[in-house]
Order: sequence, then C-alpha cells, then structure tokens
Amino acid sequence: MQRTAKIIATELLVLQVKSGDKAAFEELYRLWMPIVYGRCLRQLRHPASAQDATSKVWIKIIKGIGRLRNPTTFAAWLMRIAHLTCVDIVRKQIRQGSINQQLQDEIPNQPAVDENAIDLAKAIKQLPDGQQQVLDLHYSLGFSIAEIAHILGIKQGTVKSRLHTARQSLKTKLQTGENYE
Repeated sequence: MQRTAKIIATELLVLQVKSGDKAAFEELYRLWMPIVYGRCLRQLRHPASAQDATSKVWIKIIKGIGRLRNPTTFAAWLMRIAHLTCVDIVRKQIRQGSINQQLQDEIPNQPAVDENAIDLAKAIKQLPDGQQQVLDLHYSLGFSIAEIAHILGIKQGTVKSRLHTARQSLKTKLQTGENYE
C-alpha cells in the first residue's frame, strides 16, 4: 500500500492507541470504519450482516491492537480481521440456513438492459467472489499483491492469477457487451 498521508496518520494513531490514548482510537475508528463497513458489505452483501461484522471487527481491534508489532501493517491487519470475520459470519449463516433467505431478498427486479453499454459494476458482480475480492482490495483500497495475499490468507501467485483472470474476463465482457444478468 502506498504511504499516503492517511497511512502515515494511521501509523501515528496506532502508536498513540498502543500507549493508551482513547482519542487516538476514536480518530482511527473514524478514519477506517467506513472502509471496514464497505469491505464487509461487499463480502456479505447484506447491510445488517455488514454492520454486525463491522462491530465485531472493531471489538477484535480493541482487544488485539496491543499485540500489533508493526504499525505499518495496521491496514492489512485490519482488512484480514474484517475478511475472516465475514467468513465466520457466512459460515454461521450457512449453518443456520438463513443465507438462502438473504439471497432471495436481494434478487433485484431486472431493469431494462441497454444493449449498447455494459455497467462495469454489474460486470464485476458477475465475477467469482475470489476475483471480486482481489479487484476490490487492489483497485479500490490500494493494497499490494503481498498485502492482499496476507489479508485473504492465500499465496501471492493466487492473487496475481485472480487479478489477471478478472481483468481478462472484464475485458472480454466490455469488448463484447456480454451480460449474463
């Protein structure tokens, strides 16, 4: 991840939080909560589940930030916790059988399709989850290949492969106007 002003500020806030500064934690939360919520919402696709996951993530951050050795890894550490929290929630929903109802609730009425253009967001949503995740982490949040591998708990080669495959799929969809809604 590039060392932007936000990342540098985050590193300083992490150091302050580790020394017990509650105001620094509030600022850290203010900076990163929308990103965590957005990540959870993209992964879970249900606002109530995303809010639940976001709360759980911040509880884990509060409990574990003292053990974070390197403040420069905070963003990747935070996203890994968010990813794993969402995975746990999905597993729980599958066990409870509630995921089927959520999916049925989220099927939108099909609007008229403009055959001359394809919406990039819709094309991305048609990709497998693994490809969507690496695209989001890389292009939306700016994480490096190594950081994405850490966040998702997969090898760097797998991240590269998913990025390449996703780009190729999107290129084909956009060039041909392919739309599988």
